[in-house]
Amino acid sequence: MMREESDYSDFFVVSEEDAKKQYETAEYILETVKVYLSERDIL
Repeated sequence: MMREESDYSDFFVVSEEDAKKQYETAEYILETVKVYLSERDIL
């Protein structure tokens, strides 16, 4: 929902807690992709 709301506004305020959740999710996704690529000898 945060992504959709920010797409339609020039200025978007987000809480520190929401930003932290987004960051943690990005870290998780990145690590998951790294494992996937490593298992297939792509990375």
